[in-house]
Amino acid sequence: MAIIQYNSGVVEEVKPIKMVFGDKELLNFFEDHKKLRTKRLIEVPNSWCIWGEKENKDPNQFNQLATRVTMEKIYSPLMIVHDSELDPDKDLTDRIILKPYPIFKEEVLLLFDSIANEITSENIQNSESNSEFSGSPVPPNLDIMGPTEDRRVLLEYNPDNQGKKFYEFNNFSVFTSRTFGYLHQFFNKNTAVPNNSFAIFADNKSIIIVMDDKVDTYMEMLLDNFEKREKYHGCSHIIAILKKWGDYIKGNKDSMDKPWEDYIRKSKKDGKG
Repeated sequence: MAIIQYNSGVVEEVKPIKMVFGDKELLNFFEDHKKLRTKRLIEVPNSWCIWGEKENKDPNQFNQLATRVTMEKIYSPLMIVHDSELDPDKDLTDRIILKPYPIFKEEVLLLFDSIANEITSENIQNSESNSEFSGSPVPPNLDIMGPTEDRRVLLEYNPDNQGKKFYEFNNFSVFTSRTFGYLHQFFNKNTAVPNNSFAIFADNKSIIIVMDDKVDTYMEMLLDNFEKREKYHGCSHIIAILKKWGDYIKGNKDSMDKPWEDYIRKSKKDGKG
């Protein structure tokens, strides 16, 4: 087996089709990349790092953790293969296997955790430092729920589990603007999917959701923030989104085609907007 770390942070094990990984099999893991790069991992004996390269590097695909592990700039998943999983006839492996695969796996995961913690600490320190001088936002506390089917990280935002600095008016205003921007663009698409969660942000690495029993709480906080900022056009949209979400829940989360704009028009027709 081998370990793959995706640029979203998701880590999983993969098994070779036969006893060891073949050349074509390894290439298939990086089929969207023009060529492969490899490097020995010094920290863990008997291991090869493998990653892909493209001519045009997408900044959104930058794999910070893999870059720290290999000291190479990586814009793809990182695969770490134990020598016992490679064909010995290729003359790529050490003759002596110092540690079996289970210990190799444990050491690789510990290395990932250690580096991930360093990156998280640095990001928090940078954010807190910048926020004092340039107004950069203090990030929210997010709980990791696990990987999605497309290997993004699913994160939960709980409005009841945030610090005082996060809810300072200017800081929270940045967060509400970003989440409203996402809702404005994708809310209708998300409620067109049955049994969906209330997503407030997503990119190619992660999805942030609010649990159903906390949606009203967050949307009321969002509405209050927009009212204080006198963004009344956005307020009407927030109310409409909240009404449609209520109908989505009442309908047992069946797919809904009716756009939230219809709720705005109905409110105005009824004299409520």
